[in-house]
Amino acid sequence: MNLPQTSQLEISRRALMHNFKALKNNLSGETKIMCVVKGNAYGHGLVHVVNVLTKMRPDFFAVFDIQDALIIRKITKTIPILVLAAAQDEYIDLALSHNLSLSVSSNEILSRIIKKKIKGTLKIHLCIETGLGRDGILHGELEKTLARIKNQKHISIEGLYTHFSGAESRTFDTLTKSQVKKLLEWQAAFNKAGMHPLTHASGTAGSMLGEESRLSMCRIGIGLYGLWPSEETKKLSKRTVLKPVLSWKTRVIDVKEIPKGHGIGYDMGYITKTKTTIAIIPVGYYDGIGRGASNRAFALVRRKRVPIRGRIMMNMCVLDVTGLTVNIGDEVVLIGKQGNNSITVEDWGKWADTINYEITTKINPLLPRVLAK
Repeated sequence: MNLPQTSQLEISRRALMHNFKALKNNLSGETKIMCVVKGNAYGHGLVHVVNVLTKMRPDFFAVFDIQDALIIRKITKTIPILVLAAAQDEYIDLALSHNLSLSVSSNEILSRIIKKKIKGTLKIHLCIETGLGRDGILHGELEKTLARIKNQKHISIEGLYTHFSGAESRTFDTLTKSQVKKLLEWQAAFNKAGMHPLTHASGTAGSMLGEESRLSMCRIGIGLYGLWPSEETKKLSKRTVLKPVLSWKTRVIDVKEIPKGHGIGYDMGYITKTKTTIAIIPVGYYDGIGRGASNRAFALVRRKRVPIRGRIMMNMCVLDVTGLTVNIGDEVVLIGKQGNNSITVEDWGKWADTINYEITTKINPLLPRVLAK
């Protein structure tokens, strides 16, 4: 039974495929591409996104938690999948039975894996701490790590990787280069020991920095969805054109006129300055619209930008549609285009004082996502 929905997200196949091609074309032919689909594919819907990207034949998928890896494995039996969360004991059997690669971010975790009686060969990627100050084996533990994995026949070192701290800004170029240098020192040592793992560090921003940062594989995330890691990256990458993948639409559920001096929403969040026509939409912070955007955000109705008035509520927002002929059932666009006007994820980021990553990943995963052209 198809029940009516308060709102839905449209995921553009064409835009997703375009972005994959555009970002892959930015790499050399030898550089592999890992599609990062963590966080419900950055809020776009894991299953829909993976179904489209599988047809593009990426070299790897990357997720954060192993549950997402198991979902992807039902869609593709062959494309390698890396679980970025630090490997836990209970991941090992699942990884072996579903052909998954695990991340190891400390020698303690590595020791726990070695002590287990593994049946088969476990593929792991060693995460190296080179400057982010988060997960990763300390750079100074190179020799200790090599000694620990020597003659471990049930472990395959498939990859060595790190996370850049500030590749989105040229301010951190020196740090980024030092991070690459440290990772290459690990690669050289492993090669000398007879192991030849993949190396990867760059995300979308890093992939734009040149060959020295791309290594043997790039982890492409935010760019796949037509979003930029930063305005600086966008300005410096003039030849790469990305197309937004996500649109978010809802409908007007009520319209009424209220007098001058009337409060709108909880705590009298907005007081009307004149007689005002308001339209109610069934979307609020439960759905992922940040309350911090109250009295700052806009939506599109009748091809016009109209302001959200008063506090954003759990399941509703109030739009000021004064001067427009608006009816119950009219389409409202929260993200996307309507006529010649558009509202972007970046707009919402400014209104909510956050980044585009947070805007899309906070959209309620229970809201329906549908594939569109």
